[in-house]
Amino acid sequence: MWCKLAGTVLLSISFILLLISLVTDYWAVIYDKDNRAHWGLWQRCSLGVCQNINSSIEYIALARGCISFSAVLNVLAILVAISSFAKWQIRRITGALVTSIFIFFIALFVLVAMAVYTSETPGMVNANSWGYAWSFFLGWIALVFLIGAGICLCFDHCNSATNYENL
Repeated sequence: MWCKLAGTVLLSISFILLLISLVTDYWAVIYDKDNRAHWGLWQRCSLGVCQNINSSIEYIALARGCISFSAVLNVLAILVAISSFAKWQIRRITGALVTSIFIFFIALFVLVAMAVYTSETPGMVNANSWGYAWSFFLGWIALVFLIGAGICLCFDHCNSATNYENL
């Protein structure tokens, strides 16, 4: 019961972090004196002027798509996690197991988005002094919370009376 509750709370926190990461524009920052700028997945701001990022930049489009899809799936996972408190099951498959598998699927999409953004951004920045910013790190923290939620719900399934004793 406590594992299921912890998993649901971690899942909800990961959704909030993922949503904040998705909509804010502090994924990367340029620290140069002459050219201070910051950008996210949707817009780039430089010297107080913000512009939309062109969707033709493939790695940004991929990150947008994966993070957006993950956020939508995260809402569905929260609903399934809440419904698992009713202790529904299909043969030996519990609601906690279904939710944990769903969560690991979501985590895979977040991991792909974060890894692609991490690997492609250095080649796209033409500044000497730049770095990743807090929106970017919220995405990674959301991934950690997703994995933690999946593990908690797996433990809940293993501790249930209908677990896979023969494995």
